[in-house]
Amino acid sequence: MLQVYQQSPGNALILYFLSSQESMACLCKEPAFQTFSFILITMRLKGNIQDIKTSRDTKNKDIEVYIDVIEYITHKKDGRFYQPFDFEDKLETPLVITGDCLARTDNKHLEEGEYEFLVYDKDGEDYVLNENKELTIETAYDFDENLTIVTSVYYTVTVSNEEFKHLKTEKSKAAKAARKGKGRR
Repeated sequence: MLQVYQQSPGNALILYFLSSQESMACLCKEPAFQTFSFILITMRLKGNIQDIKTSRDTKNKDIEVYIDVIEYITHKKDGRFYQPFDFEDKLETPLVITGDCLARTDNKHLEEGEYEFLVYDKDGEDYVLNENKELTIETAYDFDENLTIVTSVYYTVTVSNEEFKHLKTEKSKAAKAARKGKGRR
C-alpha cells in the first residue's frame, strides 16, 4: 500500500510504503534537478516505546528496536581542546535491541516525540548499564491514520581512539575489497 504522507517545502513529495507493519520508504523529488531518488528506510520498532520508563524493566522484552546504522564517537585532542570525531557503520543485518535493555533518560528538554534511552548490556542474567551507549528515537504522529511513525533512530557508541582507528581501517579495507571486485572486466 502506497500512501501520500506529506507535501514539504520545495515541492519534495514524501510517500510512505507500508507493506509490512514497520517498514517504510520515501520517494523524494528534487525540484532543482527534476530527478527522483528512492530511499529505503529499514528502521523498525515493534511494541510501544512509551511503555519504557526511567528504570530498566524485564517486562519490556517484547519491544524491539531494529538499528541499521551505528555511529561510533571518539574524542581526540586538537591543539588545546578535545574535538569529537564520528564514524557511521552501516550494518548488513540490523542490530536488534530489546526493551528490557533500555531505560528512558529523565531529560526534560526533549521535544514531543523524542525519546532518549540508556542502554544496558546483558551479562548472563544480569543487566549492566553501559555508559558508552545511547539510543535516541524520534517519532511523528499521523492524526489522519492514527499512527505513530518512527522518523529517525540514532544509536551512538563512544569508543577509545585505538578502537576508533581499528573500526575505521577495517571498514575502509572492506570497502576497498568490495570495489576491487567490481573493477574492469
